[in-house]
Amino acid sequence: MARLRRALDLERHYAFYAAYHSHPANVLVHVACVWPILLTAMLPLRYAPPLPLLRFYCPLCRQYLPVQLGFPVAVALGAFYALMDRRAGSAAALLCVAGWGAGNLLADAAGLWTLVDAWRPLLTAQALLWSAQFFAHAFFEKRRPALVDSPVQAVVTAPLFVFLEVLHRLFGYEPTPGFYKRVQARVSAMHNGPSPAPEEEKKERTSKAAAQ
Repeated sequence: MARLRRALDLERHYAFYAAYHSHPANVLVHVACVWPILLTAMLPLRYAPPLPLLRFYCPLCRQYLPVQLGFPVAVALGAFYALMDRRAGSAAALLCVAGWGAGNLLADAAGLWTLVDAWRPLLTAQALLWSAQFFAHAFFEKRRPALVDSPVQAVVTAPLFVFLEVLHRLFGYEPTPGFYKRVQARVSAMHNGPSPAPEEEKKERTSKAAAQ
């Protein structure tokens, strides 16, 4: 249970992410790139064999269609977001599922019927999007990306954090009252190091007085 609470600790995870994304230009690049990275990364799952014994009714097609692997993956990721933050996470969950569906429609419209057709444009999109983020970190943030220190967190939870960033800047949204003040305090502690404990401060003052 303690591990689960730690895994769902939005404030702690968001503070880690925010510590790597403070420059406005870098934030903007991530807002533009993170969700396309997620959706193009999930798109190859449409070419995996459909899940056995699972079908859904398509009103437009008027028939039952097989369930592709990407759909439960999008639902599971969305459920994780909803557990981290009930309101914004639920909205991000809907974006995951809607993005998965939209990606499939775009792939069909582009004639990407097989992975042989799709791997080049998908790989190109991933390369361009990741390169833009690496450039933004190097040029604006002037520090290595969060991907280096926490690959899973940078890839899995980054879409939710970008979504929270947009909601906060546009509407002042906070998951809980005082959320962003606490996050900034955590970020400052990460950048500056933990403040000395009271006993350590007392010993430091005593040693300075003795030296004088």
